[in-house]
Amino acid sequence: MAIKEHTYEVKLGVAAKRIFKAVTSESYNIIPKANAHVKNVDILQGDGGVGSIRQVNFHDGFYIKNRIETIDTENKINKFAIIEGGGLGDKFDLIVHTHKFEDSSDGGCVVKIVVEYHSKGDAEVTQEDIKDEDPKFLKIIEKYLIANPEACA
Repeated sequence: MAIKEHTYEVKLGVAAKRIFKAVTSESYNIIPKANAHVKNVDILQGDGGVGSIRQVNFHDGFYIKNRIETIDTENKINKFAIIEGGGLGDKFDLIVHTHKFEDSSDGGCVVKIVVEYHSKGDAEVTQEDIKDEDPKFLKIIEKYLIANPEACA
């Protein structure tokens, strides 16, 4: 198994506390409201906290099943592993996403993102395999939070 790591940052116009809450404890409510492509988010195992398995279901039948690895409220770190669906295909055992939310001086935040691609067997992870979906996802949540200032306040 090979692991390829991809890191990047995204600047958002909402406070770290709000976006962190939206993608952790309120994700089951916020994600389907924010993203018209998402039908619902189901907790398949656990209580929604660390170790829980959740599934994001899209209207087109596509889904992403992930396991929550870390929810560090004090440091605003969210870590989850895609364990099924979500583009794993025949090439990956899992894809681990770590988001660290840091407030910026303008009232928004910066999200530092690390994505680890864990390949199956000897499969080589190429640049074409890397999907920069995290910034798109976070921008969708940001747009919703800006339009709904009471959400995750």
